Amino acid sequence: MVDRDFLNWFAGFAAGEGCFYTHREPRITRPAFQINLRDDDIEILRRVRKELNIGTISRHCVNKEVSNPQARWQVCRLTDCQKLVGLLRQVSFYGARKEADFRIWAELVEAKAAGAGRGTLRALARQLSEVKEYIGENQQLPLPNQNSKHPQLRLIS
Repeated sequence: MVDRDFLNWFAGFAAGEGCFYTHREPRITRPAFQINLRDDDIEILRRVRKELNIGTISRHCVNKEVSNPQARWQVCRLTDCQKLVGLLRQVSFYGARKEADFRIWAELVEAKAAGAGRGTLRALARQLSEVKEYIGENQQLPLPNQNSKHPQLRLIS
């Protein structure tokens, strides 16, 4: 069982530093989540990995001449994604965009686990991509479709 205070901290950390996304290949759409930090902050990712007991940590450097080495905590296995959905449903995100990301991503994880077809998964992946596009001050977030299991999102002012 994950400590509630840690989970609340993690939700805020994930809202600021995390990325809900999909790997899209010709025949496969897989949900994933990651947090990238500078390599000298790897202990934070190790603590997350230890507390949540999911995901993997790796180190990488995109271009040694222009960027610092990075550490990445990544959740790719479907069972780990399902566990992350269950954990994050226990807490709140503080930001409409990350909440929208999470709700669509969670729906995609559940659909994948239920054996949904390629068309359904790709539609959810497109929805997730759309919510990541820049939204101006007077625009609204794209909301999950009417058939979604989740209630409509609300903007936090």
